[in-house]
Amino acid sequence: MFKPSAPAEKSKPASRNWRGNDCEAENDDGTALAGCSKLYVPLDAEGASAAPYGFVFRLTKTDDDELVWNFIAFGERHPENPSTRSVYERAHKRLRGRYPNQSP
Repeated sequence: MFKPSAPAEKSKPASRNWRGNDCEAENDDGTALAGCSKLYVPLDAEGASAAPYGFVFRLTKTDDDELVWNFIAFGERHPENPSTRSVYERAHKRLRGRYPNQSP
């Protein structure tokens, strides 16, 4: 059972292995997610194409020198609606303060 105070390693279900994939440092769509990992949802999907949603995390070191996965964004990986931002665009904005197609 998940307990909010549990260390990150012990809070994930024991039957699940981390199946995260590294995000591209720089992608053709303008997103820059170096140091981030993505996790496809649903977790039991057979291959990335069967998982329409995703989480983006970044490994971060706490003041106590512990490594934790920091949640960055959740959303559709490749939305059909052009006005919907992808999870990767949302993560880019969270990390950089703007969407990839916005001027700095």
